Amino acid sequence: MNRKIRPKRGLSTVWIVILALCAAPVGLPISLTFLILGLTVVILAMTVFLVILITGGTFLAGGIVGIFAGIYFLVSYTADGLAVLGSCLMITGMGALLLLAGVLCIRLVIKGLARGMKRLLKGGKKDE
Repeated sequence: MNRKIRPKRGLSTVWIVILALCAAPVGLPISLTFLILGLTVVILAMTVFLVILITGGTFLAGGIVGIFAGIYFLVSYTADGLAVLGSCLMITGMGALLLLAGVLCIRLVIKGLARGMKRLLKGGKKDE
């Protein structure tokens, strides 16, 4: 019962080459599609985070300008000045939070991309 298994040589290699040539017209476009889809998802995520950063910067700048307007109105129209000052302080805080959230999200995405590229280029599992 101790028989050695010998691999088949010759014709099986030819069949593998023929099958690879037949599968290439289907496999290459599918892999290219997945590559483009992955790049599109990354670009979309970075665009969303860039919009969050721009919105946060706009809120922050508008809130700071509004604070000065609230201080200006505080002298002549006390109630209106307080309302403008309070709302602009809230907008400034929202802008700062959006900027912080945008920066943290972009850092997470870049770290994830770096890990993914390292894993893809290194080949193998996480533990190896």
